[in-house]
Amino acid sequence: MMAAAPAVEAAQPLPAKAPGASALQRSRVVYDAYILGPGDSLQVELLDIPELSGTFSIGPDGTMYLPRLRALYVEGLTVEELRYFLTQQFKAYVKNPQLYVRPVGYRPIRIYVGGEALCIHNAATSREADLPHEIPAAAVPRRVVVVGAGPAGLEAARVAGERGHHVTVLEAMPWAGGQIPLAARNPRRRDLQGIIDWRVSELERLGVEVRYDTFAEAADVLAMQPDVVIIATGGLPRTADEDGVSVEGGAAIATSWDVLGGDVVPRGEVLFYDDNGTHSALSAAEMIARSGAALELVTPERMLGIEIGGMNHTPYARAFNETDTRVTLNQRLLSVRPEGGRLVAVIGSDHSSHTVTRVVDAVVSDHGTSANDGLYFELKGGSSNLGAVDYMALTEGRPQAVVRNPEGTYQLFRIGDAVASRNIHAAVYDALRLVKDL
Repeated sequence: MMAAAPAVEAAQPLPAKAPGASALQRSRVVYDAYILGPGDSLQVELLDIPELSGTFSIGPDGTMYLPRLRALYVEGLTVEELRYFLTQQFKAYVKNPQLYVRPVGYRPIRIYVGGEALCIHNAATSREADLPHEIPAAAVPRRVVVVGAGPAGLEAARVAGERGHHVTVLEAMPWAGGQIPLAARNPRRRDLQGIIDWRVSELERLGVEVRYDTFAEAADVLAMQPDVVIIATGGLPRTADEDGVSVEGGAAIATSWDVLGGDVVPRGEVLFYDDNGTHSALSAAEMIARSGAALELVTPERMLGIEIGGMNHTPYARAFNETDTRVTLNQRLLSVRPEGGRLVAVIGSDHSSHTVTRVVDAVVSDHGTSANDGLYFELKGGSSNLGAVDYMALTEGRPQAVVRNPEGTYQLFRIGDAVASRNIHAAVYDALRLVKDL
């Protein structure tokens, strides 16, 4: 997100350099809100003294280097404050200096260190130059089979339906949504269900067939004689032992899915190990904390919820503060073993060999998901593209034209968590930018 330019009272902005512009014209530009910082470039004009004038940039340390004055710390000033400050400084060298300052290049300002202003529901928002809000019809309708009715699969089916294709969705569960119904179990996040409900209603409007309670196998898909198959079968929770935690003596470690789904309700003293840093972990941890359990939240990261962004951090921080949750940073869960009806958890740091022991009643962990991609690999050999994606075409908005198997009868793609663990927005984005060109 770029910083907004300062207000200009004139109907037309002044040119980058206007030697003939009068002092009155130059004074009509008002810079009373923009705060200067590293990366900003400014034109500094000392009237009738070109050797002290020019374009100067603010360095990473907040200083700007000018002739005679050398390095001056200017970060945090407005443009008018800078003009006044420089006028006072130049008085040591120029009698009654007349100084004009205006920005000619603005630094990029991003939300929360590199974040973007995006919409979890609509991947085209803030990407209008590359992604459409209104999906154009395809020149030739095709038979499209989408396997999985999570956010990625539903978005793929919706966009394909808007394109005019004949679309069928196969979903193993009796309902749509993938992991979203789990996320919506946290009362504070129940509105997430709207992401699914809207897409289901759109599929009804578009005449897309959704077959629930259908555990699709390769033969089921091939029997439909598809032109395109999109695998959106999601992921399955990774377990602690898969990520290197030593689980001894049959110690039971629940997952965040177990907690969000209500299958496990941890009581007493609970250690939650978050090795993922996403909403699934923190939402499950919040539910545990709100239930009355004494919770310790452990993460190997240097901050809590490293993937959720600053806007989402506050409600979790509030919940953990209100429930006296203990937050332990820079620590990994190394091992868990049963002892005397409880669990002994050993945690340690990446930065030293020192370890500490916790004795608790329950251990819960979140390690993200592993791709549920078995069906994709079963279908790969019969596809014309062998499941490959032309990423250059994908990013440039061109149709997928990869042919690696001339005998193949359909194109095959996978999206969302069926590729790798990702969030809701990324899953929807996968679907939109792929299917809009099919």
